[in-house]
Amino acid sequence: MLIQAIGAVLPAALAVALSPFPLIGIVLILAGRQGRRNGLLFTAGWIAGLGIVATLVVVVFGGADDPESPSSANADWGRVLAGVALIVLGAQMVAASACRQPDRDATLNGVTR
Repeated sequence: MLIQAIGAVLPAALAVALSPFPLIGIVLILAGRQGRRNGLLFTAGWIAGLGIVATLVVVVFGGADDPESPSSANADWGRVLAGVALIVLGAQMVAASACRQPDRDATLNGVTR
């Protein structure tokens, strides 16, 4: 029951967590040269990208509520692929952090020699 509640809240939590990034991007663009033109182009691209993603989600997962529909199977496979992608990404991050020595340890090694 708790897992289902977390699964239901997680998409909204990710949306809230990632929402500052386009704002940071638009502020940086507006501060640069030709800020007004670049800001308008950024906003148009952002809206177009959201529209394309929303359209794809509706087309692919439109009938996901009906267990007999092919969209339900697509939704299940989408979750499986998303899970596998997250596991692979996590494994890559762990492997990359194992190869690299933290700056704090490198500083301490320089002091002791």
